[in-house]
Amino acid sequence: MLRCLALVLVCALSTSGQSISGELRLKVTDPSGRGLESRVELTSEANDYRKTFATDERFHRRHSCGVRKKNRRHCRTQRCARYARTGLHGQVDLSGGSFDTGGTSAQAQYGWGRNSVAVSADGDHTDRYLNPPVVQNFTNSGTTGDFAASYERDLTERDRVSVSVRHELPRFLVPNEQLQQAAGQRQDRDNFETMGMGSYQHVFSPNAVGDFSGMVRDNANDLSSNPNSTPVIAF
Repeated sequence: MLRCLALVLVCALSTSGQSISGELRLKVTDPSGRGLESRVELTSEANDYRKTFATDERFHRRHSCGVRKKNRRHCRTQRCARYARTGLHGQVDLSGGSFDTGGTSAQAQYGWGRNSVAVSADGDHTDRYLNPPVVQNFTNSGTTGDFAASYERDLTERDRVSVSVRHELPRFLVPNEQLQQAAGQRQDRDNFETMGMGSYQHVFSPNAVGDFSGMVRDNANDLSSNPNSTPVIAF
């Protein structure tokens, strides 16, 4: 699972040019923007600085730092930051609502060394899947499911590879009109999609990153009906 590390360095330059100070803000989020519990190692070759910080889902670590330079009005501190989330982590969510609507999702991630494996699954069901043609909401139930797995490995400090697979499926009944319901019509539809993705990322410099990725996908749609199917002509 990809993670995003945002570093914002604000340097306050003294008018006298005798000292340079600033504030480093560390924020670790997942692709949806939610904060993540993690550890960040900050190093500076310019002033031989090294320290490890910890963040959680609610806290964004701030650190004030300074580099003293005589008769210099710019900051050339070199820095490197990385985070690692080791061990097993997981989350389960449940939801519910009207029209017999319910859903659940679960995800787990295990990290060790330069490796990370993640799996996730979710499912939902409702008795109002589509906009019904009549207020009685005949035959309008639907179920969706999603299953995914991914693996990532940092080959070096500048190289990363990742592979992932995903399978998605919605199954639902086609809502009936009054005449179709009276005739006993039942129509079922489903859609199955399976995807496989792979990528290789290389950091050329602080200003240039290369990402080479590929994807394969298979998609299938089905419609089945019982013998009581009753076509309706729209005027």
